[in-house]
Amino acid sequence: MTVDMDALRELVSQAYVKSVFDAYGDRGTRALRPLLQGVKNIYTVVEPRGFSGRFVVFTSLDPTADIYGRATAVECLDVSAVAREATAPGVVEVAWNGRYYVWKADCDPQLLIGEAIVYAYANNVEVIYARDAMVTIPPVLGAMTSAFAVPAFADLESALEHYRTKLARECTCRILHESWRDDRRLMFVAGPEVVMRRSLYQFLNSVIRGAEVRPEQIVDETHPVDLKVTWDMARRVALIEIKWLGDSYNDGNDPVAHRDARANSGAKQLADYLNANQNMVPDHVSRGYLVIIDGRRRGLGPDGELKANGNAAHFRDVEIVFAPKYHEQRTDFATPIRMFVEAKVA
Repeated sequence: MTVDMDALRELVSQAYVKSVFDAYGDRGTRALRPLLQGVKNIYTVVEPRGFSGRFVVFTSLDPTADIYGRATAVECLDVSAVAREATAPGVVEVAWNGRYYVWKADCDPQLLIGEAIVYAYANNVEVIYARDAMVTIPPVLGAMTSAFAVPAFADLESALEHYRTKLARECTCRILHESWRDDRRLMFVAGPEVVMRRSLYQFLNSVIRGAEVRPEQIVDETHPVDLKVTWDMARRVALIEIKWLGDSYNDGNDPVAHRDARANSGAKQLADYLNANQNMVPDHVSRGYLVIIDGRRRGLGPDGELKANGNAAHFRDVEIVFAPKYHEQRTDFATPIRMFVEAKVA
């Protein structure tokens, strides 16, 4: 189903347009138009989920007024320049002439409400200030961080969650099923990552809207990332690195076993890919996703059989310890997505 985002935003706007008109009359609704268009433009080059503080955007009620001191701001002639300057906490003025003025400091919206229409974003909550009224903007879609942001990463995260719960958990994907040595799903085949990449690629390629999904894309001089999802119209790029945990059949030799260290090496790889990718597509907002297919089994023998004290479900709720925690240190690194695959044993 295709979602008309502009129609949804128009519906959402009913929550605050009346408050702006009641507070300022026609001059308020006139100023609201460039403000909202400015916020939408900014979110094509800046990802709001990366903010760690309050982000304020305002448009003056008087088209000729300088109410916040532009002499101390960085002037941006177009929105592309805003991507290099905007921070949170931070302030952006959307001027009537199409220019943007950026301050890298926090601002209390109450200082501006007498002379401007003010938008503020903090902790995934969006507010429009209109004099004494403070209207919270309802979300357009549950997975989106902003009613004005493009739904690229939100779409991807919803798709990955669907894959985790509906396809990976019980291995209902026929392609993913090929990564296991037999139907019991105790031990992987040799080199299962090729199959896993093909499975996730086929799924994402069929469900992600308005994006190009490509496998094994070069982002540095030595290694390709498993999957790269690009939304050119939205200026978004997602890098997906897939790692598996568990035991893999090794043609009569001792099985290959991967545990937490493998997940941590994947996190380091992904962080390096993100650094390299930023140099390749500096005009896009990039975000990294570490997907872990978890097939760990407790008490699995080298023959691929569970020992007497074995437990195929032991690791179902055992989370991976990451050090360092890139997803807490970086705004472009999503929380790793662990997909535990249930075994099929009596």
